[in-house]
Amino acid sequence: MALVVDALTLSGGTYLSRALRLAAGFVRARYLGPGLFGVWNGLMVIADYSAHLTLGIGRAADRELPKAMGQQDQAAVRRVRETVFTVFFCQGAILCLGLVLIGLAVWPMTGPVVALGLCAIGGLVFLLRIMEFLDIILTADRRFPTISFGLVLLWGSHLGLLFLLVPWGGIYGFYGVVLSAYALIVAYWLVMYWPYFPRRLRFDWREMWRLVKIGLPLTIGVGLANVMGSVDRIMALIFLGAQALGLYSLGLMIITAMWEVPMVIEAVLMPRMFRRFGEDKSLETFRPFFYMPLMVLSLIVPALLIGVAAVLPPLVGEFLPRFVDALPVVRVLLFVALFGSLTVPSYALLFGVDRQVWILVVNGLSIPVAVGANALFLGFGWGLQGVGLGMAVTHLLVCSTLLARGFAFYTDKIRQRVWQLLRAYLPGLAMLGTMVVLQLAWPPGGEDFWREVGLPVFRGVWSPTVMGFWPAAAWSVLQGLLALSLGLAVWVAVNLGSREWREVVEVFRPGSKAPPAGSAP
Repeated sequence: MALVVDALTLSGGTYLSRALRLAAGFVRARYLGPGLFGVWNGLMVIADYSAHLTLGIGRAADRELPKAMGQQDQAAVRRVRETVFTVFFCQGAILCLGLVLIGLAVWPMTGPVVALGLCAIGGLVFLLRIMEFLDIILTADRRFPTISFGLVLLWGSHLGLLFLLVPWGGIYGFYGVVLSAYALIVAYWLVMYWPYFPRRLRFDWREMWRLVKIGLPLTIGVGLANVMGSVDRIMALIFLGAQALGLYSLGLMIITAMWEVPMVIEAVLMPRMFRRFGEDKSLETFRPFFYMPLMVLSLIVPALLIGVAAVLPPLVGEFLPRFVDALPVVRVLLFVALFGSLTVPSYALLFGVDRQVWILVVNGLSIPVAVGANALFLGFGWGLQGVGLGMAVTHLLVCSTLLARGFAFYTDKIRQRVWQLLRAYLPGLAMLGTMVVLQLAWPPGGEDFWREVGLPVFRGVWSPTVMGFWPAAAWSVLQGLLALSLGLAVWVAVNLGSREWREVVEVFRPGSKAPPAGSAP
């Protein structure tokens, strides 16, 4: 039950902060205009890439800190905490000082906008490193309400300060907005976690090297996954043009939103999993933590995607009639979101048992596979649907390979691994496949209807033609309910009564043994 509460707490704060961030982005663009907005986004590239200079030490701490807490090894907790803080503090301070000096040096050539922007980015990089460190130790200690409130505070203060400082100070006021908002969240997290905050720098080179060896392969693997994830956009732009990429982006927005669900589950689950592993030091410790999110995701993610597929046609037809041609490729990208989400438990398991090289190799090989699949389907003349199908096939192969590697820890029988793969895929395939077939066979209203009706229904025009919107929307929702019912029936049939189901219920039922809490300094 505590796991569910943690997930809901973190997901609620995450979605609210993302809504505030989106609103702040619109306000920022409106105040700054295209030119200054472009300058800031160019400078932000420096901050984005600076995170990779920690060489995966932060990702290693995500595993090692909860594990040391589970072992009740306070010396190891302090060693990891102080080492990570030392690396992050020194890297942030050095980059901050360097960017400030560069900004002052280029002032005569670039003027104050870019020069002071470099100084602001320097301060931001330092704040980001401290914020990242605090996020690591707060997550390890399961302080999810503190994390959620901090994220809301960050983007809420950012949005409020935009109205106060940018009209008065322009781009310079905006620099102040960014630094003030991030300084506020760092200050809040420091106050909430001050008793456990390191009081000194610890230059433990052996510990640093140990953490780099753990975290660097995963960092590279995630980077390769990001490269693979951009293949579709690049090929759509090159071969189909900017207009097609714009249509394709509607589906990418949906995928990005859906991937928040497995990311929240991973953030909540990993500290508990590594603490339990620290207690038992057994591979069996990971078993329920591997199968439970797989079961949950195999039902929740397709159900959410079904909701999107049900409401998207009428909503796009009413609000975005120029994007109606994107609906076919969105249906294909639903499968990309499904397979991408189901990969998350494998990432956690392989990272936890020091098999992160699998992530690196599989994601590296996925890049040429994605390029080849997209090129093949584009060659067939399938257009955007071909690009989406190429990515769906690639994600299916990546997910199947990593899940099969995870299953191999618990069974050496090929037939059982195949059945477990099917058990993970069947509910989602039943839901999404049913929804796609229903929408292709009986579209909810038809594209011509949306083009003809458009926005009049929301402009107060009441006519018999407009009344057609509601039956079409109702039919779309009914299709979703039919698909959801079939998927739920399949999910119950393949999971209920299985060994993994019994283990999950035993571990996560109320009153079961909980991972040890707290981490005294």
